[in-house]
Amino acid sequence: MASDEGDLLSKSLEYAVEREGESSALCITLLLGLNCEEDYRVKAASVRALGVFVLYPCLRQDVLFVADTANAILSSLQDSSVNVRMRATWSLGNLSDALLINLESEDDAFVSQFSDLLLQKLFEAAIQAAGDHDKVKSNAVRGLGMLVRFMQPHTLAKSSFQTLIEKAVMALLKNINGGAVKVRWNACYALGNMFRNPNLGLGTAPWGSEVYRSLIKVITECKNFKVRINGALALSIPSKRLDYGSIDQFTRVWSCLVQATAVIGQVSEISELKYRDTLRDQLCQTIIHLALLVDGDDLSDLNPILQGNVDMMQSNIQKFSSTSSTASTGQKPHGNDVAPVREHLSTLEDIQGLEPGAREALEMLQQVFVAMTTEVMLDDTDPQSMSSGGGIPLD
Repeated sequence: MASDEGDLLSKSLEYAVEREGESSALCITLLLGLNCEEDYRVKAASVRALGVFVLYPCLRQDVLFVADTANAILSSLQDSSVNVRMRATWSLGNLSDALLINLESEDDAFVSQFSDLLLQKLFEAAIQAAGDHDKVKSNAVRGLGMLVRFMQPHTLAKSSFQTLIEKAVMALLKNINGGAVKVRWNACYALGNMFRNPNLGLGTAPWGSEVYRSLIKVITECKNFKVRINGALALSIPSKRLDYGSIDQFTRVWSCLVQATAVIGQVSEISELKYRDTLRDQLCQTIIHLALLVDGDDLSDLNPILQGNVDMMQSNIQKFSSTSSTASTGQKPHGNDVAPVREHLSTLEDIQGLEPGAREALEMLQQVFVAMTTEVMLDDTDPQSMSSGGGIPLD
């Protein structure tokens, strides 16, 4: 009966919460109480329900409710039942999402009142869960990425959190480099979320080089296209040239993307065929992003990577530019993404003292991103060539 009660509350609380009356408070109190029940079915239902409700605006902004939910999740993560822990990590992902929504909506009162101690406990629990059963891992890594993204400068400055970040990164890399496919692509996506924290100091972090090595390996070696797509997506997130570290490391990232684009037509598993266009588009988007960050010091080292690949890259960029990205507001031509690259590359022409190799690399890049003067004809042997969009959405 108790587990049925938890499910019933999960389905009916939305009605009560929207009215924000006594019934809402009563339902929440009952739900938190059910999380303390011994029956694993009850705990699983209640912690999942809390994960649903923590995203409701009227509850998400209530720091006390979010803290109560966090403590309920922490308790459930210690349960002996895999089903309970699986539901708990799913709710942890939602709670982490709620924290980010509050941060991005500039709810300064909430962000300042949310306890660093509780955040530390959530980190520790998520790191532990990232080494649990595969059903638990996939949401644990999702939560880790968002928790790092949520961290504020004053929190990042604490040595205890620096240690936690390093442990979180190692947990993510372990899941990226092996294991279930769903866990691997969630871990790649989590790294991308981490990279969105502008205060992380990615380019100088002691673990930064290892992160880039793992993403490069995934993009060039992993057979699963969904993992490769999320790896390429992660590489497109850092917003500053400094975030990519040394010239040598930046060049390795470029080399990986060029290599992956060159072999995009080689599909070893028929099940991956439907993701090929999506992978091509993501690789092109990431290359465009990197091209916007190239500076004069990078050009000489990029020369050997571009040699012999200009036509291939130009062809793929033009295919990408001829498609549209579908958004809720309509379709946006991808060709609009390329124009700023041409403008940026033109500014590099004015750099004094460019070596011949650097000047040649700049000319090759300009050729890759040359404006389309004729309609791009897609390869009619490509089963996906009739797609007018940017690929098949990931399931």
